[in-house]
Amino acid sequence: MLCTKIDAKDKRNMGRQYGIDALRIVSMFMIVVLHVINLGGIMDCAHSTNYAIAELLKVATFCAVNCYALISGYVGIGAKYRIANIIYLWCQVIFYTVTITILVNLFFPQAIGIKDYLKAFTPVLTEQYWYFTAYFVMFFFIPFMNRLINTLTVREMKLLMITIVAIFSILQTIRNYSVFYTNGFDCFWLAFLYLIGACIKKSGLDAKIRKKNAAITYFISVFITLGGYWLQKQFVPRYQHFHIQEKH
Repeated sequence: MLCTKIDAKDKRNMGRQYGIDALRIVSMFMIVVLHVINLGGIMDCAHSTNYAIAELLKVATFCAVNCYALISGYVGIGAKYRIANIIYLWCQVIFYTVTITILVNLFFPQAIGIKDYLKAFTPVLTEQYWYFTAYFVMFFFIPFMNRLINTLTVREMKLLMITIVAIFSILQTIRNYSVFYTNGFDCFWLAFLYLIGACIKKSGLDAKIRKKNAAITYFISVFITLGGYWLQKQFVPRYQHFHIQEKH
């Protein structure tokens, strides 16, 4: 996953934030769990104990990517913006996509063609990795979003966060449809989360949140989400075989 890159000088100015590092590690572990659940086949075994456990784990870890986007805003508001950062990230992505394509070609030559190599060298245009594609677009708007946050009062920042959550999260959850054309896998959603992360840092809200309260809120949210999905499956026919969607 990607996060706003900070050079050594910026890190010295901000100080090492071990809580953010820990959140990155936990989020990456959650992403691994999500992929194992999605690709392991357990979600095809409905009405079993293992399925119920997998469903619980999936709901509990589904916030992982959102955490990375929040971190981008939290860290990015205090970092110096450099175009070179996105070029560096682009080169990293190309390195991995090309390397993986070459390896697949060695073992399964019939499965790889010229188009696959072209896609490997153009990861954004061909959406090889949805997060990088969305982040790439959002990256060029970071200085404008930072300038917006820096001009807001603490009260306005809190209002902005409430507005984003209410409109693009709560309303769409109630409707269960991408009413405003944000599906959680696009640059707009990453931008909204970036703004929330930046507001949390700039307003000092993070210093006021107690760890115990944050943990309680997380577990309550998980069980509320599970309860909501269970009710949907019971009373809405098209949710009888519900699966949480995820993009890889």
